[in-house]
Amino acid sequence: MGDNASTAPAFKAGAALGYGLTILRQRPITFAQLSVVQAVLFTIPALAVFYVMGVMGQDVMDVADDPIALMQTQLRMSLITSGINLLIYAGAVWIEAVWLELFMNNRVKLFPPISRMLWLLLSFVIIFAIFFAGYFVIFMVFMVAAIFAGTSSGLAAGVIVGVIGVLVFVVLSLVVMSRFSALPAITYQEKELTLGKAWSLARANQGSLMLAWLGFGGLYLIFMAIYFAVLLAAVGAFADAIIYQFENLENPYAQYEAYAALVENPGNLVALGLVFLFAGFAYSIISAISRGIGVSLALSHQKDAA
Repeated sequence: MGDNASTAPAFKAGAALGYGLTILRQRPITFAQLSVVQAVLFTIPALAVFYVMGVMGQDVMDVADDPIALMQTQLRMSLITSGINLLIYAGAVWIEAVWLELFMNNRVKLFPPISRMLWLLLSFVIIFAIFFAGYFVIFMVFMVAAIFAGTSSGLAAGVIVGVIGVLVFVVLSLVVMSRFSALPAITYQEKELTLGKAWSLARANQGSLMLAWLGFGGLYLIFMAIYFAVLLAAVGAFADAIIYQFENLENPYAQYEAYAALVENPGNLVALGLVFLFAGFAYSIISAISRGIGVSLALSHQKDAA
């Protein structure tokens, strides 16, 4: 148990929202260094995906009339982008383990134990599976809404079902985020899957957790709005690529054409990289707030158990 655990207060929404910023204030240089590493870690693979989609997208269009060559090219592109995504996921688990060492144990450990990282990965898989199952159900609700809305008599019913779907989406997100807030932190620290413990701990602090996640949700929406506004304003070619795809929904190769045009000018990738870097650095603060909620809950449990 780290130094932070011995002094952890009882869980409160305001303190939990501010926990990540407290770490920033206490360890500003370390926080900045890890933020830079995190930004670079995600910027390089993201640019690689854009580049591959652009270059190989042109290859796809060149062989569009040859079904076998088309399938081979698309498969090759899928394997490359999947490999890049796997690197992103591995980097995400590693950097999250490093952050948790700082948040929970007040230390920098660039090479966390592999066993702990595997347990952390398992906790992420569990949370993702729960989200996916819930969102699949919501997707089916929206499909039913679309079917209703497709008829003049069912338009009102379709709208109602759609609104209900949105509300269920919001409630499900809050429930999953609150109920499993402490799962990654406790699982990493104790090297075992702690679903029951995380659930019980969240249930005992349900009201404060809901307030904390509602507050974070507002901050996250503001961040994403600013991010996309800056991205679209700073990189006109990226905005053009998105608009082109929406204007050509009937064209199965519109995405490839858009990315091919985007990467044709190296300056576009440079501009994207700069935006990604600054956004990644800023996101480290946003993610610190969400991480702080889970860590605060986990540390309150350790204090109670001490």
